[in-house]
Amino acid sequence: MGKLIIILNGVSGGKTKFIETAKANDYWVWNLNDRNVLSMLSYKVGWDGNRTKQYYEFIEEFEQLVDKYFNFEDWYLHNMISKFTKDDKANLLIIHNCKPEMATKLKEEFSNCFLVGVWDQIEPPSPADEEYFAIFDWHDENYSEKVLLVLKELSGEVKE
Repeated sequence: MGKLIIILNGVSGGKTKFIETAKANDYWVWNLNDRNVLSMLSYKVGWDGNRTKQYYEFIEEFEQLVDKYFNFEDWYLHNMISKFTKDDKANLLIIHNCKPEMATKLKEEFSNCFLVGVWDQIEPPSPADEEYFAIFDWHDENYSEKVLLVLKELSGEVKE
């Protein structure tokens, strides 16, 4: 089983089910979201842990600042991809909250990186020009089987 990097977009419940399907089928999963790092840092400046409108506004502005001054998203994702690549057990890295420009960059840089979408009744992804390898309706009765088939295809276990 080869190492995969999946940039996973879509609805929360569908993404959770995607990850649960992978774990239940012997994928060792790492999840990344650069905003989680910013949330941890927010505790240091007084955030009480409640995800209010004020919190989300702060995280949005904080993310813009660290990207502007330190190229944070790029630095963080490349650092974690490097660690993932060196880890003997992990074989599926899932990136959440990845900006479209970064998704394009990662897909170009890493041949094992793919964009996957999970929506309700396969609503069109936004923006429309993003190139998804697969788009799933997470309410489909065969959702888990379809996810597993795509993961096996991408990791080289089965041919198209």
